[in-house]
Amino acid sequence: MLKMNLGLKVCSLLAFLLILSTVSGFNSCQPDEKCVRLYLCPHLYHFALDERIAHIQCGIDSTANLVDQRIYVCCPEPGNVLPDDKTCGWRPGAHRIFGGVEAQPNEFPWMALLLDKEGKGVCGGSLINNRYVVTAAHCVSRVKIYNVRLGEHDTSSDPDIILNKNEAPRWAAPHLEIEVENIVVHRDFQHTPMQNDIALIRLILPVRYTNEIRPICVLGSHISLINSTFHPKFEIAGWGTTESNNNSNVLLTATIKKDKCPKRHKYLKETQICAGKNGTDTCFGDSGGPLMGTMIRYRQEIVYLAGITSHGDNKCGKAGVYTKIESYIYWVLYFLRAWFNSCQPDEKCVRLYLCPHMYHFALDERIAHVQCGIDSTANLVDQRIYVCCPEPGNVLPDDKTCGWRPGTHRIFGGVEAQPNEFPWMALLLDKEGKGVCGGSLINNRYVVTAAHCVSRVKIYNVRLGEHDTSSDPDIIMNKNEAPRWAAPHLEIEVENIVVHRDFQHTPMQNDIALIRLILPVRYTNEIRPICVLGSHISLINSTFHPKFEIAGWGTTESNNNSNVLLTATIKKDKCPKRHKYLKETQICAGNNVTDTCFGDSGGPLMGTMIRYRQEIVYLAGITSHGDNKCGQTGVYTKMESFIYWVLYFLRA
Repeated sequence: MLKMNLGLKVCSLLAFLLILSTVSGFNSCQPDEKCVRLYLCPHLYHFALDERIAHIQCGIDSTANLVDQRIYVCCPEPGNVLPDDKTCGWRPGAHRIFGGVEAQPNEFPWMALLLDKEGKGVCGGSLINNRYVVTAAHCVSRVKIYNVRLGEHDTSSDPDIILNKNEAPRWAAPHLEIEVENIVVHRDFQHTPMQNDIALIRLILPVRYTNEIRPICVLGSHISLINSTFHPKFEIAGWGTTESNNNSNVLLTATIKKDKCPKRHKYLKETQICAGKNGTDTCFGDSGGPLMGTMIRYRQEIVYLAGITSHGDNKCGKAGVYTKIESYIYWVLYFLRAWFNSCQPDEKCVRLYLCPHMYHFALDERIAHVQCGIDSTANLVDQRIYVCCPEPGNVLPDDKTCGWRPGTHRIFGGVEAQPNEFPWMALLLDKEGKGVCGGSLINNRYVVTAAHCVSRVKIYNVRLGEHDTSSDPDIIMNKNEAPRWAAPHLEIEVENIVVHRDFQHTPMQNDIALIRLILPVRYTNEIRPICVLGSHISLINSTFHPKFEIAGWGTTESNNNSNVLLTATIKKDKCPKRHKYLKETQICAGNNVTDTCFGDSGGPLMGTMIRYRQEIVYLAGITSHGDNKCGQTGVYTKMESFIYWVLYFLRA
């Protein structure tokens, strides 16, 4: 018997090794991921025929016949992704909606009640996966939230009593109260006027889904919209202030329409929407709760999060203002994916002071998710803490590396730039090696450009360190100096391109794309990244120059491309009325004769800030489009609106 068992074990081991030998290695999975067949990972299954799967593929089984069984992927824990519509947005029983009356128990299983230290309900929220609740930033910025209650209906009864017609009363499942582990408030949140009113709450433990507790859908690329029909009205729900100005014990609901924002809300941005009518808005106690949309697909109703209740008038019953969730999808995804307790495979565990782009986090609570060890024998904080230090290609460089240019700062209006004056300038090349568009190097692996530059023309290579396209190497001619050769330019192959999923050509919106280079770039005086302003760069004691710079090899006044890099100084300008379709994510700049033209698309709109007498150049925008006639005001993609989109794909 012992020999038989031993034989079986040996056979099993050999079979396992045989299977393992057919699984070719790709990237290693992250510590909180496991390597499983694709079909066993529902939230990545839809990526099967998408090139984006490349960065999460960890193996292949050549013996399998079906694609979905052949590919192995790094499958994230549920708390790090958004669930698909097989899990989210479902509610049990009949869909019953009333105008301002009591909701049915379990009708909104994603509703969360945020509790303060005394256990008092402060605000609402929405469960979006088994670990995160999304709410309004103003709910958590002035009051400390200790716990989140899920599966609640009547706050005066525990458990709730369910009363259905023609049925005996019965007890509902008890609600769940769970401690808060961490809260992330949008870094650009402001209270007056209310902007970027969104926050994420991470629960200390994952939640098990039931009929009473289930996430709402957050629409993104993980949910197919094919054959979907959207209901024109929205639903709201909460325990908030009623018409009599008292909080309600039971969850209330109402149906409302999207509405035009009143003139008194003139400060509102594209990231906000107005909805409601007389008597049916949400009020103070409902802040942070969901504005819910409904879509029907294959006869199935799916509820999605359209907005987060932000604010309204002091008098309840007027149109309310909501944070538009689609404007923050990449912000949400970035912070869901950012939470890893162990180092990722492309990170190394080093002391904090050896990791410059994490150093500034030393006294910030956000360091918790990147800390991987501690040396209790060290005296200094920055030597005591160990952090997961990402490879340079996965982060944005700080201002000790980016935004510097050698020599004197010389800016002219529409004339030739000095060699190496813009060391981040990139020239995108097609198959024939022809320059198609410009771009900006933002770290040692990525170039940012306009989406329209890469959506219709395939980019094969990126040229860096270029000045005069007719000369290689360039000739540097300085006053009172003999001519000399510059360092040769660098031409590097493109590995991958990511276009913003909401990019549209007419009218031009979300015109941004990232190009990943096949190899990392070594920084020199001729090749260096431009700064992208974010939390990794301190703005303390910084002075911003009121004008911008543009540069490119594009169309000049004579409508011919230039061999040499040109530059000009321009001002931020009011957008002409003909550009009425523009959004808050775009800016206008330029004046007569000094705008950028077609060949310059994708190039940088550069701002300058001075800190401690040091000039630092940052990427304010990406050249998008303008008038057919050169020399008019140009339209630029505003970089600050896409910082989390960029960070998400760098880390992905």
